[in-house]
Amino acid sequence: MLAMPDRDKVRRAIRYAQGILGLRKDDVILTSFPKSGNTWVRFFFCHVISLAEWGDRVVDFPTLDRTMPELGVNNLLLPWQHTTIPRIVKTHKGCWPIFRNRKSVLVIRDPRDTMVSFFHFENGKKTPRFKGTFSEFIRSEAFGLERWFRHYRSWVDHCTVLLRYEDLKVDDIAHFRRMLDALSIRMSDDLLAAAAERSRFGRVKKIERQFGQTKTDRFKADYMFARSGETGGWHDYFSNEDLEYYTELSRKYRLAHY
Repeated sequence: MLAMPDRDKVRRAIRYAQGILGLRKDDVILTSFPKSGNTWVRFFFCHVISLAEWGDRVVDFPTLDRTMPELGVNNLLLPWQHTTIPRIVKTHKGCWPIFRNRKSVLVIRDPRDTMVSFFHFENGKKTPRFKGTFSEFIRSEAFGLERWFRHYRSWVDHCTVLLRYEDLKVDDIAHFRRMLDALSIRMSDDLLAAAAERSRFGRVKKIERQFGQTKTDRFKADYMFARSGETGGWHDYFSNEDLEYYTELSRKYRLAHY
C-alpha cells in the first residue's frame, strides 16, 4: 500500500496529466508567482460569472475554487460550464511550451512585497515548509527571490498581457479593461465595474472573515489569506544586504517593471 505522501504525489501527477491533456486552445492561462495577485484576478472573473449567470451569488473562497480551475488541482478534462468568459486556468508554473500557443495573463507584484506576503503565507501553515529567518527565506532555492525572477523571466516575453498588482491598486477597472481587450473578451462597462468592486481587497477580506477559506485544515486558526494587501511593506523587512541581493538579481534577470 502506498504511504500517504506517495499517494499525494500520485494524485498530483494524475491531475497534472489531466490538466495537460485537458487544456483547450481557447483556455486562458492565468499565471503568477505565489502571493502576487492571482487570487484577486480570479475573484474578478468569478464575480463576472456570478453577476452574469448566477444572479449575483456571493463568491466566497470555496465557490472560487470550485469554479475557477487550477492546473494540477482540478480535472481539466471536464467541460467548462460557463458562457460569459472562456475558461481561465490558474497556475504558478513557469512558461511551459504547452502554454505558449494560448492566451495568457501574467500577474506580477513588487518581488520584495511578494516575498513578505509569501513568508507570512508559509509561516501561517500548521506544518510550514520553511523554517528560518526572512533573510534566509528570500535566499532559499525553493521559495526565494531567484525563484521569483526565474518565473518572471520565463513568462514576460510570452504572455498576452501583463498586470501589475500596484496598477490594479490604483485603477483596477482600467487595467481589467486592458486585460479583457487583450484577451478579446467583450464585456459591458457596468458588468466590469460591478465585478471589480466586488473583488477588491476589503470586500474579499470581509468575505473571508464571514465564510472562511477552502483549506482551513492547512492553516493555523488565526491565519488570514487576505492579510494586508499593502504595497511598500517590504521596507520593514529588507536589510541593506537583502536589498543588495535583490538589486543583483534585478540586473541578472533584466527586471523591467520595478
